[in-house]
Amino acid sequence: MQYIKLDFKVSNNNTQELILGQLSNYDSINGFEQTDNQLLAYIAQTDYNDNIQSEVASIAQQFDCSYQTSILDDKNWNAQWESDYTPVLVEDFCAIRASFHPAHTQFPHEIIITPKMSFGTGHHETTYMMVQQMREQSFEGKHIFDYGCGTGILAILAEKLGAKKVYGIDIDVWAYENAIENLELNQCNNISIDCGTLEQANLAPPYDIVLANINRNVILASFSALKTEISPNGVLLTSGFLKQDEELVLKEALAHKFHPLKTLHKGKWLCIAFQYRP
Repeated sequence: MQYIKLDFKVSNNNTQELILGQLSNYDSINGFEQTDNQLLAYIAQTDYNDNIQSEVASIAQQFDCSYQTSILDDKNWNAQWESDYTPVLVEDFCAIRASFHPAHTQFPHEIIITPKMSFGTGHHETTYMMVQQMREQSFEGKHIFDYGCGTGILAILAEKLGAKKVYGIDIDVWAYENAIENLELNQCNNISIDCGTLEQANLAPPYDIVLANINRNVILASFSALKTEISPNGVLLTSGFLKQDEELVLKEALAHKFHPLKTLHKGKWLCIAFQYRP
């Protein structure tokens, strides 16, 4: 699979954040990188259709910035990221590493992955905060739904934390295939993953904990559906939205009886733990 890199020339940090906020609402945008004078976004070439191209051009015009597109060869990109990949260490709780790294035996939990992209490797702020939030919850013997499971990192951690059964789903084929590899690497026995939408999911509610590290628009649109899948007093851990979206997300969550328990901030990103109280 080949990917398109969108390279926005933006030196103003506030403008970068505003553009990032708009781009992060598209499911087809797979990852981001930021430097002092540019914002990079990555999208599968097969997803870069006329509609997305028009939206990207409109966003660039709105903020009066230029951008360039280039095609990244999947094989070469993967090799580069594998050579540069460094382990992710979440406090003293969990290490996320590739198989070619030495084991981190001082951590109570370790996840081994096949790093194939700059995204899906655990480096993103939202994944880091989700792991932090998971540390605060009891997973022992519980049923977990990982909505937008990506490469399976959170699902794997849920099993390692004692979950009885974990079900995950993601719309991205590449993420799904990589997740299957990662489940095998970690010798997981209690996780099943599908590729598809929430409507296509083989759900078996109620779930004690729902993990949803996706994006703002999907989260806002999913509260209604998720409350039918979660058990009373169940916990929803969610991230994938910016600090500027906090008020909007909280308002929609409360409207569906999801009450905030704990909020984390890292960089420009936000992660909130909710409890469902019908």
